[in-house]
Amino acid sequence: MPSTLGLIPAVTTPDAIRTALAAGEPAHVRAGSTVHFGDRSFYLGQA
Repeated sequence: MPSTLGLIPAVTTPDAIRTALAAGEPAHVRAGSTVHFGDRSFYLGQA
């Protein structure tokens, strides 16, 4: 399945390693990472 609008989702780990994600596939993202969707992103904190 192609990503929405041709954007490639990605994750940046706390140690600054950015990795592309496969659209529609689950991925483990550790606390402190940032998930990117084109020009939008969110930070995954830890409660």
